[in-house]
Amino acid sequence: MTITQASNMKYMDVKQPRNAKPRKSTILALAAILSFALLGGCGQSDVPHGQPFDSVVWKSERNSDELQPRRQHMISDLQQNHLRIGMSEDEVLSLLGEPDSRVDKRFRYSVGAFAFSADYSWVFVRFDEAGKAVEFGIEQG
Repeated sequence: MTITQASNMKYMDVKQPRNAKPRKSTILALAAILSFALLGGCGQSDVPHGQPFDSVVWKSERNSDELQPRRQHMISDLQQNHLRIGMSEDEVLSLLGEPDSRVDKRFRYSVGAFAFSADYSWVFVRFDEAGKAVEFGIEQG
């Protein structure tokens, strides 16, 4: 069939009778969409993402056993506006409190498991021999 033949074809408007039953595939598709819509909010924390860093709240969640503690939602602001390379150990302790673990010259603060991840995450701060922060970030495991 050429383009000219296709453009000259007439299309019929086919209407289903009023008593026609919906197809199984249509019902299944609608059920799937509804299920995703209803379950989409499951597992989400009530705390909004991008929450401003709050030192008091951060410190209150030391050794928290929650999977998604409030600390998790403060990480971005913490890293962008509060933690700095060159901070002393005492300054970090004043800001974040006692770490959940100390290994060598590293402080680790638990931030739980991120959504859709089985790995536990930590904010870490690494110090040099003089006790100044030389690196900070997020690690998993």
